[in-house]
Amino acid sequence: MPISEARRFLNEELLPRWAKQFEPEQTVYDIGVSKWDYRKFFDCDYYTVDRDEKRKPDSLVDFDIESFETFGIPENCPPDADGILLNGIFEQSDDPFTLMRNVSTVLKTNGKLLAGLISIDAPWKSDRDKWRVTKSGALEYCKGFHIDELYELPGYYYVLGTKE
Repeated sequence: MPISEARRFLNEELLPRWAKQFEPEQTVYDIGVSKWDYRKFFDCDYYTVDRDEKRKPDSLVDFDIESFETFGIPENCPPDADGILLNGIFEQSDDPFTLMRNVSTVLKTNGKLLAGLISIDAPWKSDRDKWRVTKSGALEYCKGFHIDELYELPGYYYVLGTKE
């Protein structure tokens, strides 16, 4: 299966560059386990997080089920992330805004976000997909973060942000 331009950009340019900013003693969460292994890009503590135990995440946590602000951070979620990679999860989230609020809760102040958001011109490839965004929607979704960079590719937006 051919790799999309957006996937190639993420795997070959954006993610390797983004990962270099983290020191060995820092922690990054990759929320939403996929077939892509991003661990190789990081020289720090790297945890995969997913709500589906079949995906064999390092931590089994559902980031979009309830507010961490109200109910606390689940015990099996490593706290205080320096970085969060959120790619390929938004479109299948049950509640993408709760998901983002929870991301903000576990991310340290000045922590870094890399969010990959599928755009409205992308094909619907899965029956589990629920959401698509415009450029304005991608920026609104990342409200509460200083937007450091925004990349617009066919079918995808990548937002790099810093928690304010």
